[in-house]
Amino acid sequence: MNTEPFISFLESITDLSEGLRRELSINLSREHYKPHQIIQSEDQTENRLWFLISGMARGYIYDEQRQQHTLRFWHPGEVIFSYAGFLKQPSKEYIELLTDSELSSCNYLKIEQFMREYPETIKLVGIINRRFLQKEYKTHQLHAMKGKHRYQLFRKEHPEVFAHVPQWIIASYLQMTRENLTRIISKEQKKSQ
Repeated sequence: MNTEPFISFLESITDLSEGLRRELSINLSREHYKPHQIIQSEDQTENRLWFLISGMARGYIYDEQRQQHTLRFWHPGEVIFSYAGFLKQPSKEYIELLTDSELSSCNYLKIEQFMREYPETIKLVGIINRRFLQKEYKTHQLHAMKGKHRYQLFRKEHPEVFAHVPQWIIASYLQMTRENLTRIISKEQKKSQ
């Protein structure tokens, strides 16, 4: 079993040729970040994808009034990437590490090379892309619910977010004010007593 978590993750999806496994071992980089470090900013062109080994990250944008809107969270074992970066376009999104985090990264140019040389890479990109779209679809379904139900489902599925992330960020993700979220949490706590 390979000791590189990203390679192990990829091997859980499909068999890797010895050549691709060797190339990944050479080309993956380990990155360590402290809480609140930004690894991608608006108008930057993202040049790599990351695999979150430990920690937590979020993607967010600013609106015209410079208010932050959290679009997504990433948890250990997930791939962090954007279509804009893969297509060599400037990003509109910020990516921030919320806790001490360790990531593996791989340059998009290398991934394109792997796609030409190792056919299983195309399968891996397709599956990772499909998982990203499934997560986006689930987020859209969540946002279509009433506020209380958004909170309940998100808390049930991701209790770790509530342990490590400020309420104003969670409220932003759930598309409600911090005051509304606080009220919902307070009512839920009273019910459980």
